[in-house]
Amino acid sequence: PRQRRPPPPAAAPPVVMLEVLRERQPWEYARPQPFYRRVDAFKEWLAEREESTVAVVGHQKYFQRLLGPDWRMANVDVVRVTFNPATGEFLGAEKVFGSTLSDPGDVPDSL
Repeated sequence: PRQRRPPPPAAAPPVVMLEVLRERQPWEYARPQPFYRRVDAFKEWLAEREESTVAVVGHQKYFQRLLGPDWRMANVDVVRVTFNPATGEFLGAEKVFGSTLSDPGDVPDSL
């Protein structure tokens, strides 16, 4: 008889792909309002989540818009941030893992 896979644990976190998290499109540099609306839509979505911890994967320019103009991330950086759903603000951004690669062109030839 064919074996069945066990169901995922009841507490398994959902994996959600959101269109509002897509990378900034080239035309959005000339007309940034659609990009700003997508970022605001993500904040609204996040404010409605029940989870106290959410992992988000995205691109540097998106996170720069979320965290402020002075915030920079390199490839594969991991940042811990507190989000206040009442105000829609991100507080206390802290880099918990920093990559040594700031650009794909920095990959050594030996890899």
